[in-house]
Amino acid sequence: MMDLPGRGARGATFSSSLGAALRRSRNMRQLLPLVAALLITAVTFESLSGLFLSPGNLVNLLTETSPLALVAVASCIMILMGEIDLSLGSVAGLGAAIAASLMASGMPWFAAILVTLVACGFVGMIQGALVVVAGVRSFVVTLAGFLVCYGLQQRVLQPSGYIAVDSPIVTDLAILRIPLWLSIGVATTVGILGVLATLLTRQPSESGANRGNEKARFVQVLLPPILAVSVILYLDAGGGVPALTGIVLLITGIVWYLLNKTSSGRHLYAIGGNVLAAQECGVRVGLIRWGGFVATSVLAGLAGLSLLAYTSGADNTTGTGTLLLAAIGAAVVGGISLSGGRGSVWGGLAGALLLGGVQNGLNLLNLSSDMVYVVEGGVVVGALLIDAAIRRGMGRP
Repeated sequence: MMDLPGRGARGATFSSSLGAALRRSRNMRQLLPLVAALLITAVTFESLSGLFLSPGNLVNLLTETSPLALVAVASCIMILMGEIDLSLGSVAGLGAAIAASLMASGMPWFAAILVTLVACGFVGMIQGALVVVAGVRSFVVTLAGFLVCYGLQQRVLQPSGYIAVDSPIVTDLAILRIPLWLSIGVATTVGILGVLATLLTRQPSESGANRGNEKARFVQVLLPPILAVSVILYLDAGGGVPALTGIVLLITGIVWYLLNKTSSGRHLYAIGGNVLAAQECGVRVGLIRWGGFVATSVLAGLAGLSLLAYTSGADNTTGTGTLLLAAIGAAVVGGISLSGGRGSVWGGLAGALLLGGVQNGLNLLNLSSDMVYVVEGGVVVGALLIDAAIRRGMGRP
């Protein structure tokens, strides 16, 4: 059978452009093991259960993973600047309890959310001051913060230990879906803006190498929106993209922009890579670290609000330490180096999706919760081994 004229050449051109795009993007190369793990997880659980890749199950997976994803993004910020925050799970639980208590007392939902985020930010401010000003290690400070916030959560929830939320704005958020036209419109707009940015920043040249690089850049820009539109169309059969997922993506995009496109974000990476070198270059290390603690606590507060929307109430188990440990695991699985200064928040988001997918798949197989923790722990250990291998290859301790 003969190939159509030019068909093989076009396929080879696309393959070479895709390969060049992967080689050009450092973050994409780092995410390849995670992408492979996601594909293996999806194929394995689909073959075992026959339900994992159904649109309805994927919509549920995205909804239930939203709180973990937000805490994972917060953990990414802390780890990138070479710190650790053990209080994020408790801050999320405290935020959920405060918001539920305020709304139950009659406060409007928007005011309750604002007060909650301010309170969570205040927790980060206090912890950041103890680390930056007092010089106490973040591990010790945030461990104490974990205990204090958990105790305050129990105090707010007294006497019953549970507060229900009846505000439709909050409770309906977990079942709200983004309209198909809006989802596709956003993905298409992102793709168009990416192409325009590539056209405006490209440097015309007659050399074949530069022309190949330009094709690789276009593939790198267009591939994510194309994949996004395909996923959106598939999820529409299960009800559509969850509103919580859209909020998580928006917040992650904002955090990514601040970390990669602003001087403060680049300084944060520099602090995580080598704090002494950052100081010698004039980076305001103390201020940026302090801001990092505040930002991560606010993100944890947002995670608490998403938990509140998902469960329609707050109790003594909301947040807890397991959420934090899973979030740190998601960050590590997503390629965030524990030595600081390397990784992307998108990796942390994908890591949360992987751990959430493992838990969802095991639940579909009716396995007990203890085995879920065992398997998730194994996934995190595997990610740590990969991280150690990468650091050895880079010559870092």
